[in-house]
Amino acid sequence: TRDYIPIYDRDLGHVVLADIVSFIADDSQNSKIPTSRGKTDYCPSNKLKLTVDKEKVLSMGVVEAADSARIVSEIKWKLKDQGFAKNQLMVLDILANFAWQRPIYFAITVGNDNFMGLEDYFQLEGLAYRFVPVKTSSLDGQTGIVATKQMYDNLIHKFKWGNMGDSAVYLDETNMRMTMNFRNNFARLADALIAEGEFDKAEVVLDRCIEIMPDETIPFNYFNLPIADAYYRINKNDKGSEIIMKLAENYFDELSYFSSVDEKILSKMQREYGLASEVINNLFRLSQTYQDSSAIVMLNEKAVAIQ
Repeated sequence: TRDYIPIYDRDLGHVVLADIVSFIADDSQNSKIPTSRGKTDYCPSNKLKLTVDKEKVLSMGVVEAADSARIVSEIKWKLKDQGFAKNQLMVLDILANFAWQRPIYFAITVGNDNFMGLEDYFQLEGLAYRFVPVKTSSLDGQTGIVATKQMYDNLIHKFKWGNMGDSAVYLDETNMRMTMNFRNNFARLADALIAEGEFDKAEVVLDRCIEIMPDETIPFNYFNLPIADAYYRINKNDKGSEIIMKLAENYFDELSYFSSVDEKILSKMQREYGLASEVINNLFRLSQTYQDSSAIVMLNEKAVAIQ
């Protein structure tokens, strides 16, 4: 039962989450709404709230003492869709009853609809967002604020990255797609560390990203652009330039291939063609922004060669 719960907002304002879950779980007719198929369970509000026990949150280590002033007394949020499925109801049930006894994480790889509108209370710690009673706003416009201390420890010290850098190891399409998430996370962490003035740590993060996912086994792609940009911002121009050179090789090769195929075939690859063109435009922008003369010369030579 309750495979899908429609939302019929009754203008109740923000309702305590535990009351909403109890209402949905109630088997009496008072908690049903008539439909063409008979009465059904429903959610009476799309605005929810969760009370926060500040002392308990601090004692459980959910938020560090230094950030105690940022803890909210209530978490208020809005469900974005017209209803939710059973798995999302389970999430609401957990949130209504966990009482901050154990951490709650959302994987970075699931669709945004699984976040239940809670993104403003996410902090990125690695391959998951932790739900915290601190309203945040990320600097890069992506989901969650970067928890630099925890994420640095995870990415640099704790995570085991396997053999992605070994050319004898085959990475299928699924694994190759996951490397995009990895590179993006390394870039986000480096960016946050740079904002904190931690240039040395940012360089460690960037170097580790290149080490475990080298161009030789996982060809540099769009997600290496912010890596190069970060190197330039910490004054490691040689490392930034090296990435630009490899990206130029990869994407000018693609453009050369696109220019050699029949128009009918090319029409089916417009997304890939557009992405390659976008990356190359960004390479020119980066090299000019940071006045990397060697990269500018190389890019211009590549551009002339395929005309």
